[in-house]
Amino acid sequence: MSNHSLIRDAYQQLLAIFEGGKVESLLFTSFNFSASFFENNILPLAAGCPMKEVGDMQAAQVNEVLENTQITVVCDRSTLPEPKSNYRYGQLAVGLKNAFFHPKIILATGTLEDGTPVAELIVGSCNLTLSGWGLNREVAGACTVGKQQADNLLPLVHWISKMAKAEVDRLNIDDRDIKEEGNVRQNLKSIETFLIENCQKEITLSPRFMLRLPDRRADKTYLELLTSGISQPIKSCRIVSPFWSNHENLKALIETLNSKHIDFVPSINHEGRYCFPSDMRDFLTESSFSNGYQGFVNNDRYTHAKSVSLVTKDTTHCFIGSANFTKAAMGNMKQGNVEAMLHYQLKDTTYIDAGFINLNGTTMNWADDSDADDQVPTVSSYVTHASYNWKTQIFICVLECSEDAFNHVERGLFNRNYLEFKKQIDGSYLTILKLSVKQPIYFMKILFTDNNEQCVYQGLVAQWNAEDDELIYSPKPQLSKIMDDLIALDPIKGPKRNAGSKGSISEPGEDEYEEERSFDFFTIYQAFYKQRKYFFEHPEKDPFNSSSVFSLSVMFRAINLEIDSRTPKSGEMNNEDVIYYFIFLSELASTVKELAANSEFGNANTLMDKIELTVWELETPFKILVSESRILKQFLHTESIGESTVDAILGWFKKQVDYTYE
Repeated sequence: MSNHSLIRDAYQQLLAIFEGGKVESLLFTSFNFSASFFENNILPLAAGCPMKEVGDMQAAQVNEVLENTQITVVCDRSTLPEPKSNYRYGQLAVGLKNAFFHPKIILATGTLEDGTPVAELIVGSCNLTLSGWGLNREVAGACTVGKQQADNLLPLVHWISKMAKAEVDRLNIDDRDIKEEGNVRQNLKSIETFLIENCQKEITLSPRFMLRLPDRRADKTYLELLTSGISQPIKSCRIVSPFWSNHENLKALIETLNSKHIDFVPSINHEGRYCFPSDMRDFLTESSFSNGYQGFVNNDRYTHAKSVSLVTKDTTHCFIGSANFTKAAMGNMKQGNVEAMLHYQLKDTTYIDAGFINLNGTTMNWADDSDADDQVPTVSSYVTHASYNWKTQIFICVLECSEDAFNHVERGLFNRNYLEFKKQIDGSYLTILKLSVKQPIYFMKILFTDNNEQCVYQGLVAQWNAEDDELIYSPKPQLSKIMDDLIALDPIKGPKRNAGSKGSISEPGEDEYEEERSFDFFTIYQAFYKQRKYFFEHPEKDPFNSSSVFSLSVMFRAINLEIDSRTPKSGEMNNEDVIYYFIFLSELASTVKELAANSEFGNANTLMDKIELTVWELETPFKILVSESRILKQFLHTESIGESTVDAILGWFKKQVDYTYE
């Protein structure tokens, strides 16, 4: 609890364990969340950026490195978390009634250099903020996840998964397939599966992970759960906490410890005053057990660390993590916060004890109770659940508030559009807005009055069914540039420097689709031939992964973008484009099938489904063009071309393009 960079060092050490291997997923939980700090200081480290260069790494670079790492951040909704920006991860804000989501953990799953699956865990007191990672005195511990840790992590992952599902279900009024940014639900499911399949071996030297999850069936306090494994009498105790409940709520908890001596370590506020409830000070003066106050030798900053150290005959049991010494954190588990702690059993605590000094309670500079006790942060009268679906171009928001609070709402705003809310049967208020946006808008606002003052509530907006370029993870792929790179490709030697990568793309706002359509089908066939040969010559490359050079999924995205750009508002594509893209997409489908049949990467089905749907949408106008072709009528010596003839011609074409056609 003395190192300014404690959590950062622990995080870097966690990532170093996977060096040469692969981090498959990262789960961060926090009470407060600063998106700007997280994106500029924590994500770059996960992308392998040296600490000295963290500030110089651009979003596109971070996103490219982390394309195959699923990252989820979970925080408490009541803190009004800062909305994320164009970095590749999922953000989920959750809420509890009359309590808080308060655990601070980092869970990483993946494989080591030798292919061994492993999960690593950090538990601490640090929020994902500048103060948590750089200013406060904090505490953190790390361990490899074994059976004990996994068994206690799983209920937390289940609970978060339930919250994530409920968030999607509440807004998914059309029961559509939803892919939320960051694949939050999928990532949580993957973590759950990983813990079950790969973390069932007991690791005796790892500290025990202790979860606090409210449960109406619970019959004990969290403090009782923490101390349940201690069989010997407690000789002395040291409690470090920045927040405390009053005497009425702590008396029973202190009696649970049955310790002969207890040292209390309160924090100092920005004025240098110690924060500790006055009625607790009175209670300790009259108590039957020995007690005292301690501080840190170097008391130069705010202490946000939380720990409880219990000394028995031959062991010190040290609990560190997120739980303050309050009723909401340490009290009965039927209700209260979600918390997480690690339980260490130490034989020698000399190096820890050396960091503390005894204080005289009669001479300490005490803060007023308004700054000292467990004051619950002010919770807004408004809660919003909102999403924007890029596929349907629908913004939807559910506002939860009392009728009185709603009467104080002046207006809702999303992307400068006023929102009209209608009351629902369940008492909530709903608004649905059809609009097109050019870049993700991660927040909406509720403007309301409070005591005749205008106030603003800012809520998060989830992004649904968006492509990477729509989320500005990378610029939009340009089909003409991809084709140029394919034509220049030597399939055996591979691409030239920067060719075929997602660097060969257009900048946002460029108009690259205005040229006249040219029917150079030889170029199409030549490009696909080289693409197929390249992946045959390099079987270690995944042709379906969007991060791969000459990725088929990126090419399909580029085709769709070009089609959208060239299609007028009427929605009717011109005849030349119908023919061109029908042939182009048919050749792409054939290439996907051929590479899927000869590739060890089995993730082509989703892409194939999307291509076939687009081809099907073009098939009807393509048939009409064939049936109305003047040249074909002359060739067949007929005034009209029947449906059976059109189908026969279409079948012949498919056989020529696709050797797998049946």
